[in-house]
Amino acid sequence: MAFVALFTVLALVTAASCDPTTPPTTATFDWGLMDRDGQTQQLPNGGSATLDPTHRYVLTFRANDPKGVSKLAHYASGTFNCRTDIDQNGQSFGLNGLRTSIPIVESTINPGLYYGFVIGREFRPDRLSCGRHANSGQMREYFVVAGTLEVGGRSTNHAGETVNATVQLRI
Repeated sequence: MAFVALFTVLALVTAASCDPTTPPTTATFDWGLMDRDGQTQQLPNGGSATLDPTHRYVLTFRANDPKGVSKLAHYASGTFNCRTDIDQNGQSFGLNGLRTSIPIVESTINPGLYYGFVIGREFRPDRLSCGRHANSGQMREYFVVAGTLEVGGRSTNHAGETVNATVQLRI
């Protein structure tokens, strides 16, 4: 199953570019969002999508540059409404305005290629930790309930020029 999922992501990423050694006419940047429990979609640079908090996602950032693609990275962070899991007394506690992030994922692309991509780690929105905070004298871990994950991508071409790209994922 993992192989099929990875193949789906790779097919999505390479669908628009058959020959990575032929330069495109303009630089383009886009995103592939694979819902491991649903559908896969392509998002344009600056686009957005709404996530099901209980689904598992893998995000891919793709760059095409006539000056070649040397390095790619993507990362994410946001401010969220968060809650604890239900405790042994059947209670759950909430806090708003907590920050969380997804660590940066970087990839170096082989010299001579004009297309590249970087695949992020799988994540499930409702299991993104907002950290441990004191509540009623106890430290409790809080998890994302709602908010927007601001995702950034960074592409560096062979000339050393860096371009940033974005996508918003609403939870």
